Amino acid sequence: MVVFSPCVLSLELSWDEDGATIRAKIKAVSSDGLTLQITAGKDVIERTYAAAKAPYVCPDMKR
Repeated sequence: MVVFSPCVLSLELSWDEDGATIRAKIKAVSSDGLTLQITAGKDVIERTYAAAKAPYVCPDMKR
């Protein structure tokens, strides 16, 4: 869901994880990373994710 108003842009995401709906608001975004405020049930947590250095190659899986 994207909410527009004259002064505020709010971006929200949601997904299903094992039957539970997880909701997140984007708190900050930059070329270096992303910060989400995640709501799962009664819990609200904030997580920051860093951008991978490009180019990124996944390691081979052990066989």
